[in-house]
Amino acid sequence: RADGTSVTLKSGDNDNGIDNIQEANDFGLYTATPLEDGDLLHWVDAESKFMPSKIHILAAADYISPATPEDGSALIWSDANAGFIAADPLAGFSSSINDLSDVNTASVSPENGQALVWSDLNSRWQPGEVIGTELDELSDVGITAPENAQVLRYDGNGWVNAVQDYSDIANPPVIPSTMAEMADVDVSLAPAPGQALVWNGTDWAPADQSGGSGGNTLGAWTERADSTATTGSISNNTPAEIEFTGLGEAGQFVQVAVSQPAWIVFYATDADRIADATRNAATDPLPGSGVLLEVITENPGDVVLVTPGAIYYNNDGTPDDRLYGKVVNQSGSAADISVTVRAYTQKNEGSPIVPLSDLQAAASTATTFSEFQTLIAAL
Repeated sequence: RADGTSVTLKSGDNDNGIDNIQEANDFGLYTATPLEDGDLLHWVDAESKFMPSKIHILAAADYISPATPEDGSALIWSDANAGFIAADPLAGFSSSINDLSDVNTASVSPENGQALVWSDLNSRWQPGEVIGTELDELSDVGITAPENAQVLRYDGNGWVNAVQDYSDIANPPVIPSTMAEMADVDVSLAPAPGQALVWNGTDWAPADQSGGSGGNTLGAWTERADSTATTGSISNNTPAEIEFTGLGEAGQFVQVAVSQPAWIVFYATDADRIADATRNAATDPLPGSGVLLEVITENPGDVVLVTPGAIYYNNDGTPDDRLYGKVVNQSGSAADISVTVRAYTQKNEGSPIVPLSDLQAAASTATTFSEFQTLIAAL
C-alpha cells in the first residue's frame, strides 16, 4: 500500500478475505478510533495501517474576497490574504508586448516600419530602425549624390559610387575599332566599292555580291522598271491573257496602272493562270494556287499602289524574264485595255563567277593589288 491509498471492503465468507471492519481491526489494519459520518479509510505509511479521515469541505472562513465574483472568476489562493479569493485567472499574464519585462514601447514610441531592436545600453528590446537596409548604411560604403548609370566601385578604402570608364576595367577585353582588327575577318585584299564581307569557309573577306537565278552570274542589284501589256479589243466581262517582260525573273510590285475598269490577276506560271480560269472576282484564290496579286479598278486610268508590298517571281521550270497576267474587262462595253506594272526588279549583270581557288591563287601570286586585278581580269 502507498500512503494515502484507500481500501474497499467486500462482504462474504472466505478463508482469505476480510468480511468487515472488525476483521480489518483484528489484522491491525485499522485503529479503534470511532468512525464518523463521511469518514474514509486511507493508508498512512507512518502508522502502517488504514486510518479514518474526512474530505475537507471549504469553510466560509477559507474564502476571502474584496469584491463580488464576476463571470469567469476563479478561486485563487492568496498568500497575502491567507485564503482563497475570487479573481481573474488570467490576471498577471501579459496582454501586450510592452507588459514583458525586457520590452519598452512606452517611453520609446514605435513608428511605421520599425522593428524591436535590442539595446545593449538599456538592456531591453525597444522600437528602432533595422540597420543595413540601405547600402549607404554599411560601414564600408560611401555614396555621394548618385547619378544614373553609375556603379559601386572599390577605391582601395571602401565602396563608392562612380562612373565606370573602359580604362578603369582591370584586364579589359580588346574592342576592335576597325573591321581589320576582327579575328575572323581577312582584309588582306583591299575591298572594292560595292563589295561585301562574304564567308569563304575560313574568314569573312571582301567579295562581290552574287545574286539572280541565272546560275553563273555575279553582281545582282535592284532597279525600278515599268512594263506595259495590252489586251486588244475585248468585250465586257471577257478575259484576255497578257504577259509582261523587262521586269526580271523576280521583283516587288510598286503600282499597277489600268486604262479602263478591269479585274487584273498576276501569276507565277502559265499553268497557274489556266488553273484559275473559272474563278470569279468575288472568290479569293486558294493558298498555293500561284496567284501573286490581283487588282480591281473602277475608273479609267486608275493607278493602284500595291501596299503592303507584294513580290512576284517566275516559277517556270527554267526561270524566265516573264510575268503572266489576265485581264477581265469590267468597263461596261468593248475596250482595248492596257496595264502598266511598275516594280523594283532583280537583274543579272552577267559577270562570270570566278572560283574561290582561282582567286586564292591570284592573291598568292600577285605582289600588289593592281597586279591582282590584272590577274583576275584574265580569268
